[in-house]
Amino acid sequence: MKKLFSLLSSILLIFLFFSCGNSESLTNDSVTNNSLVSVTKSANYVIDTTNYVIWRARHMKDTTDDYVSKLYVKNGKIEVLDDKIVGGSISINLASMKMDDELPGNLIKHLTSTGYFNLASFPFIDYTITNFTNDSCFGELSVIGVNQQINFPLEVLISDESIQAKGTALIDMLPFKMPDLLKTHSKENRDEIKGPNNFIYLDIDITAYRS
Repeated sequence: MKKLFSLLSSILLIFLFFSCGNSESLTNDSVTNNSLVSVTKSANYVIDTTNYVIWRARHMKDTTDDYVSKLYVKNGKIEVLDDKIVGGSISINLASMKMDDELPGNLIKHLTSTGYFNLASFPFIDYTITNFTNDSCFGELSVIGVNQQINFPLEVLISDESIQAKGTALIDMLPFKMPDLLKTHSKENRDEIKGPNNFIYLDIDITAYRS
């Protein structure tokens, strides 16, 4: 009987030993996994300056784009916290319009004049991101020194190495008070307007790399 009791005691001790060992191992694994989950992912991404936005414009009453051209990125960044965009900025170089052989020379001269984008005084168009939620980008667009709140849908793919962002913004240019555009659209009967449409499209397809 004593031998049986001794044998049972030994088996119980061995069982307790291995049970404690496994419990400690699971606890350590759990701590490790929890630590990985709780890591805050934050980083800054720099927008590649070989990127560009495409602008598309029409004349009034037209149903197809009359002008399609590129504007290259001067610089930009995107700020990420907890895998979410929390801020950033992008600056577009208006002078890059002159590189487009597809645009008529007289149109480039007109658009860069004081009547429109006033390139000499305002060489860049700037956009500052203030929020990003529900696949929409919110921010402030600055054109010829006038700031307007602009939001638009934006598809974003974030990885450790890069951010890819793609979307189209429809922008009313009248609030930026360009003299020639305001003059064109000052008529009460808009059906008589034969000049450029005040709405333009900006197609965005950019990549930013982690800095």
